[in-house]
Amino acid sequence: MRIISALFCLLLVSSWAPALAQPAGSGGFPPIDGPTRAAIVDSITAVIDSVYVLEEPAKRIVSGLRKNLDDGAYDEITDPAVFADRLYEDAQAINHDGHFGIRALPPVDPEMVPTDGEEDPAEVERRRRIYRTMNYGFRKAEILPGGIGYVRFDQFAHGSDAFKAAAAAMNFVSNSNAVIIDLRNNGGGSASMIRFVAGYFFEENEHLINWDIRAQKKTVQSYSADFVPGQLITEQPLYILTSERTFSAAEEFTFDMKHLERATIVGSTTGGGGHTVAGYAFDFDGFRMSIRVPYGRAYNPENNEGWEGVGVTPHIEVPADQALDAAHADALAKLLDAEEDDEFRARLEWDKLEIDRR
Repeated sequence: MRIISALFCLLLVSSWAPALAQPAGSGGFPPIDGPTRAAIVDSITAVIDSVYVLEEPAKRIVSGLRKNLDDGAYDEITDPAVFADRLYEDAQAINHDGHFGIRALPPVDPEMVPTDGEEDPAEVERRRRIYRTMNYGFRKAEILPGGIGYVRFDQFAHGSDAFKAAAAAMNFVSNSNAVIIDLRNNGGGSASMIRFVAGYFFEENEHLINWDIRAQKKTVQSYSADFVPGQLITEQPLYILTSERTFSAAEEFTFDMKHLERATIVGSTTGGGGHTVAGYAFDFDGFRMSIRVPYGRAYNPENNEGWEGVGVTPHIEVPADQALDAAHADALAKLLDAEEDDEFRARLEWDKLEIDRR
């Protein structure tokens, strides 16, 4: 057995989440015996013990999995996929964490693993085309009645092309009377996109959040971008739409805008994934065992509070499918309260009436 890779170190969800449920059943892997089960538990618990963000839960998970192994709880399991399911379930029963995961995966062909540390160019191009097809998560940008800007994006992607897509969306709505950011279907992604998008909503770079990384015994401070291309959106009211599917990086953006009192949150409480994650894979005969481990804790530097396990609660709580209308109506109502021009006020009243009739 050997560790073959550290897979990722991002605040993201990707194919593991949001629920991280593990599919039961065989993946066509060869059967495992007692020594292999013990080696798998040794490998997984070593990572949890050294990397997992919270020391006390880490010790409980390690102790629980090792005790189950010693007590013979896993003796009848011969399928690596089923074993991964069981280890995941047992770990979650000890300490639930939406970012944690264990999987059995097919083996990697050694000839396909680059020896120089660089990715396969074909795979890089394939991934670029997939993200481009998705417009890097930015699904919609439009101007709603009353001059309310609306942007829906479903992923916090990373890279120069993703930032260009974000800039195009933000600049499209930059002349709006208010802006609504729809994160109801956003499962997370890269913290770099959090900082980039946040840069549009502050005059200067703003201290967003802190991250404690247990294994390195250090704290990382995150700030909004001090420069973004185009026009800032600093005077307009900001609304963020949320659901229980809003997770991870999407939650951080929501959390940041809320605790900095920059946005009104509308919808339902988010999923509660407040940890950054790293992935490790262990190579066994005929399969890999992959583990996804939270390693960093996010929190408001003013009060040390985060959203792990509790989510971000909205200011205006409505079912997620009603969040857009609720935010739109609230934005129009506030604009009406401040409007002094009778003719423009009449236009806003007409627009609000259309929303109220829905």
